Amino acid sequence: MSAARLSRAAGPEGTTAGGSSATTTGQPRSTSPQAGLPPAATSTASGVRGTVTAGPTCPVQRADSSCPPRPLQVEVVAHDSTGAVTGTTESGADGSYAMSLPPGYYELEVPSQGGATRCAVTEATVEAGKVTRADISCDTGIR
Repeated sequence: MSAARLSRAAGPEGTTAGGSSATTTGQPRSTSPQAGLPPAATSTASGVRGTVTAGPTCPVQRADSSCPPRPLQVEVVAHDSTGAVTGTTESGADGSYAMSLPPGYYELEVPSQGGATRCAVTEATVEAGKVTRADISCDTGIR
């Protein structure tokens, strides 16, 4: 993957493409060719699944005070090794998402949400008949 592709994916402009499908409350929305992964994926299903979270959530974290990352409900875009958009989905209110993708290498990005929160581009390799776990971490900018 070229450095130009990586910097574009991580940039604040957050490129997206493709249309969108109807959203069911609490369920991920997907415009990938196979839509979202079914709850009981068959042995031929392949794709990615994970959680999108943002942290830190407190300006000063202390040992006696938990300050866990918070889930984000955002769009997740999959780019193949050429940089082409191969699917999109939206994470649920709990931050979870799932997307059916054919076997291959992907970079998952969350387009810029505005403000200080920036999400890292996450790499995932999908194997035939397997669902790859790919959690996406976002930085809130709180220090």
